[in-house]
Amino acid sequence: RLKQMARLNFAELIVEAPRERMRPVGFRSGSNGSKELDDRAWQLWQANRLDAWSMLVHRTELTLGYSYVIVGPNPGGRPRITPEDPREVIVQADPLDPLKALAAVKMIRDTLIDRDVAYVYVPGRILRAQRDPQFGTDGKGVQTFNANEWTFDEGETVVPANEVPVVPFVNRPTLWNQGVGEFELHTATLDRINYQILQRLEVATLQAFKQRAIKGVPDEDEDGN
Repeated sequence: RLKQMARLNFAELIVEAPRERMRPVGFRSGSNGSKELDDRAWQLWQANRLDAWSMLVHRTELTLGYSYVIVGPNPGGRPRITPEDPREVIVQADPLDPLKALAAVKMIRDTLIDRDVAYVYVPGRILRAQRDPQFGTDGKGVQTFNANEWTFDEGETVVPANEVPVVPFVNRPTLWNQGVGEFELHTATLDRINYQILQRLEVATLQAFKQRAIKGVPDEDEDGN
């Protein structure tokens, strides 16, 4: 209970301070001097509810160091843009352009069919593969590991422009395009602050509820113990 009380929200504040300033308010392409392309871009933005979703992309990027956006087909005609969890998506970046993906994979556990599902993105194509869960339990409740193979579904989805439709967002990237969370380098400091608060709470609690003792009783019983 005291550990829960001792935690401060410094990590959240470190993330939210820059995140609240990362709010797109419009588009300006400057390509032909007209607003036609700008208006079309804004319509795509609004159609995909990116006023709300972009907030999640930025928050995840600032917290975990990475986040991703996937542009996919949509029966309505306009592309569907979705924010993605970096624990489910990974890209192979172009060495010449770290923001361009040469290939990408998204892997999830589909609970409806109880199978692992992977979406493989290569230039111009999206492939889908499945496998049975690798981890399970035997009749005695012991966890087991199964080296199940992936099987690709028949057919594939064609991506226009012959590109990989996965866009990485990397926070504070290095030359090797490695990201880092805003507070990731300072977790020791945050732990120390929380630990010191916990110690003060423990001292205050022990001082408020002191142990009691009895004085003036014999040191030995009738048997000499």
